[in-house]
Amino acid sequence: MLKETIQTCYRQELPFPEVVKRLLQESVDYYYNDLVRGEIVYYLSKGKPEVFPHEFLYSNVAPLYNLDKLKTALSAVQSGQIKYSQFLEQISQAGVVGYFAFLKDKKVVYFSSLGDSYSERFP
Repeated sequence: MLKETIQTCYRQELPFPEVVKRLLQESVDYYYNDLVRGEIVYYLSKGKPEVFPHEFLYSNVAPLYNLDKLKTALSAVQSGQIKYSQFLEQISQAGVVGYFAFLKDKKVVYFSSLGDSYSERFP
């Protein structure tokens, strides 16, 4: 069931609040999106984590972290100016290699390969 929910969310590029709602209904507490490996690990409140590949693979992540580019991408995706796939492309160009989304705590932490990080709460 989780696989179908994930496919629907990303195929339709649903807004993040809708993705969060659906993942919480599937008992996902948090997930890690690895942009370099092209996979997302979903951590469930019960049971083992589930790993799913995604089509957004960015092995050519910018070597230098750029917080301004990251914030610009966040603003654009939150306002509906860009879709999720474009958001992932833009944050990889900002030097982001992955992020954790903590759904119950409503917080996302983005980080670079050098340990730079930026966290943001969501509604």
